[in-house]
Amino acid sequence: MMWIIYEILEMATVGATKTSIATKNGLNFKRASRHLELLRSSGHIQKYLTPERTLYVLTKKGESFLTGLRAIRADLAEISSLPQSSSYVAEGQVLQLTQIPYTRRTHVLQETRRAALS
Repeated sequence: MMWIIYEILEMATVGATKTSIATKNGLNFKRASRHLELLRSSGHIQKYLTPERTLYVLTKKGESFLTGLRAIRADLAEISSLPQSSSYVAEGQVLQLTQIPYTRRTHVLQETRRAALS
């Protein structure tokens, strides 16, 4: 969940729609709504209504939190040599999780882990 929050905050730096957030992060609309409401109610993002669409934009509190998450992500990458992107690496193969529909993601991860352990 932490990295989904991270991705949402990154997208909100320039303003993002609920649809773009859901699509990029492989979330269904209901789950994206829950994450956005959590971030909005905690003051990390703000909802702006425009004539064309609704945008979610980062607040000062959200900027501060995102800065901390970026530092944590960088430290984790340095410590464990994880890739900087939202990828899962197994035996030199990179699997872009955001390209897999959310309903299949857990199944694909389990298959990949099994293959890596074999």
